[in-house]
Amino acid sequence: MTEPLICLLIDDDHDDSEMFQLAIERTKIPVDCIMANSAIQALKLLKDDEELIPDFIFVDLNMPLMNGRECILELKKMGKLRDSTIIVYSTSSNKQEMKEMLELGASHFITKPSDISLLEQALVDCLQHKEA
Repeated sequence: MTEPLICLLIDDDHDDSEMFQLAIERTKIPVDCIMANSAIQALKLLKDDEELIPDFIFVDLNMPLMNGRECILELKKMGKLRDSTIIVYSTSSNKQEMKEMLELGASHFITKPSDISLLEQALVDCLQHKEA
């Protein structure tokens, strides 16, 4: 049996986090999903737990105190995350913002869909690259 993928979702919106968790479960891909409701909480979690190295880190852009852009910059400084895939998960569909996040080191940009089936498919597309 293969080890489940480890996924960290950083999102301050509780409803979006619940939808994300449900969509992950619907993919049928073995994934352990850890939730952080702020960038600050996520960074503390990653710094405090040396063994925690997520395969995927999903980052919302619009969060209080530390936004997604600042969070990605901090994540990129953490050597243990060099093999982690960072994916922006945001309500934004601004092409310039997408381009900027990819230039910062994000691998993908998922605009939060209103339909769970669309989110499920977007997650399958991202997660299967690491699973193969």
